[in-house]
Amino acid sequence: MTGPRAVRAWRLAADSPTTACVGAARTAVAAAATSWGVGGEGLDDLLCVVSELVANAVRHAPGPLSARVRFAPDGTRVLIEVSDTGSSLPRLVAGASELFAESGRGMLMVAALAERWGARPDDGGKTVWCELLLPAAPAVPGPGRTVRAARAAGVGRP
Repeated sequence: MTGPRAVRAWRLAADSPTTACVGAARTAVAAAATSWGVGGEGLDDLLCVVSELVANAVRHAPGPLSARVRFAPDGTRVLIEVSDTGSSLPRLVAGASELFAESGRGMLMVAALAERWGARPDDGGKTVWCELLLPAAPAVPGPGRTVRAARAAGVGRP
């Protein structure tokens, strides 16, 4: 899928409780992803990562935040970006995976699910992003599935 429908962006109300903000983001991303043909494990991973990145933004940064999801034209991956007004960049916390750690496990989960992730300072705050690889889609014709179906069938490979 290409064009503007392959990118969706939302402004989220940071003054809402974390659960409301995360829920709104999950609902919006789920609708976009299913319209692109993403389902199953790929959708589960996508919603898990979006939930964590939005919850972190609400918890650690005052002010407005936004989320953006971009579906790769070849259907193999999706880029998630969450921007907020905070200046501190996330990092993996040593010891966060310990049984009784009270925080720090979220970015470990993002790092485990994502092919790659990072954060960059930008005007007015930062953007935390990650890229997920999507499982191969079933060979069903339709928007966003034709390239994946052809690739899975070996079309265009030597």
